[in-house]
Amino acid sequence: MVASEGNVGTYSSIAATDEDHVFIAYYDADHGDLKSTKSANAGLDWGTPVSVDSAGDVGKFVSIAAVDNSTLFVSYYDATNRDLKFASSGNGGSTWSAVTVDSAGNVGQYSDISAVDANTVFISYYDADSNNGDLKVVRGIYALGNWTWTPAAVDSTGDIPNAAADAGQYTSISALSARRVYVSYYDVTNGNLKFARTTNAEGAFTWVAVTVDSANDVGKYSSIAAVYDTTPNDDANAGDTVFIGYYDATNKDLKLAKTVSGGDVAGEWNSATVVSTGDVGQFSSLAAAEESTVFIVYYDDTDNELEAVRSTDGGTSFTGPAVVDSNDNVGKYASLANIRTHTLFVSYYEQNKGDLKFSKSLLLVDLEGHRVSLHYAMNPTIAGSAWLKDGRILSVAQLDSDHWLFMVPRDAEPGPSIEQSQIRVKVKASDSVAPGIYEVRLSVRQVER
Repeated sequence: MVASEGNVGTYSSIAATDEDHVFIAYYDADHGDLKSTKSANAGLDWGTPVSVDSAGDVGKFVSIAAVDNSTLFVSYYDATNRDLKFASSGNGGSTWSAVTVDSAGNVGQYSDISAVDANTVFISYYDADSNNGDLKVVRGIYALGNWTWTPAAVDSTGDIPNAAADAGQYTSISALSARRVYVSYYDVTNGNLKFARTTNAEGAFTWVAVTVDSANDVGKYSSIAAVYDTTPNDDANAGDTVFIGYYDATNKDLKLAKTVSGGDVAGEWNSATVVSTGDVGQFSSLAAAEESTVFIVYYDDTDNELEAVRSTDGGTSFTGPAVVDSNDNVGKYASLANIRTHTLFVSYYEQNKGDLKFSKSLLLVDLEGHRVSLHYAMNPTIAGSAWLKDGRILSVAQLDSDHWLFMVPRDAEPGPSIEQSQIRVKVKASDSVAPGIYEVRLSVRQVER
């Protein structure tokens, strides 16, 4: 449990800078306030909640980005004034400074923030004004002690090709650089999943929008992640890999869309159903550790639980679903953060109690530095066990969805030849994971360190 003081945890957002430091911003519905909390030990303990903003009814549609352990940014909706707001902290969330970014009409719902660095942020959001219904993106540049904000209508009828009459709900943004910014969102008029990306040269701010999926009513609860293409010389024309997780409201399925060419051509997107058992896919949140490793958490409305799936082949196939939490109608307002391929953090809402909750993946990287014993079976008639002479785990790597590599010192010599053995490794869990004995089947390789 992260917070339980009243009805808290709707509109939560999570960010992490390493395996230990985790930050959550969330809406306190009882007081209409935006709050934050942090952990310095991977979620075992949480600090006292801090008020980010309490001027009016503020904090819905919150999104957080962490540049480092000190520099934090949040975007959110001011329901009282119907404005988009932004808050920043330079001391790890101990104190915050809040400003209004856009106040033209009813703006700021469905906000999502992505930070390029400590001086450049992008926020996508919905302009709900009755005359607009537009997707907007604002760029923030920090220089000489002040933020300068440049808003733009990204999908607005008459402004860009392929614009929709009402688009921009359920928006999600991923900014790899000031010239490589990607947005997914829901086309309300046509019930489609849409995508927009920058096509700007340095200093410009232009966009192109395409329809990604138009089969049925699709695109709500979109969540986007982009992965760098490191090959091109022209930064503005990179063929980055982009993933979008989203909800198919017609079939009540979780879907994934992917492109490996930057996404500005509709025909270069591939869409597929990820999970179709029950009513699944609302409140989806996606993270991509690299081009091959993708994680999605989402709410299962049939079983009222939070579930997760993982792909290690770039979204072609997924393992799972795994149940993250099934206690008391949990999983709405889920937000996912990853540290490379081995550690996941999730914040979410427990509806029956009105609490903010947190879960962490218990992947084997937590076991580095601890000792192992070997239980081997070379064939059905030869089996036994042996302690390693030096059984320290130097590192743990994930080879694919089902195989892990434990690296131990060269002096770690079990009885039989481990090159020929399939070995069961018993590892006593460290203090950073739940007490108990964790057991996996894997091949052990000796390496020098």
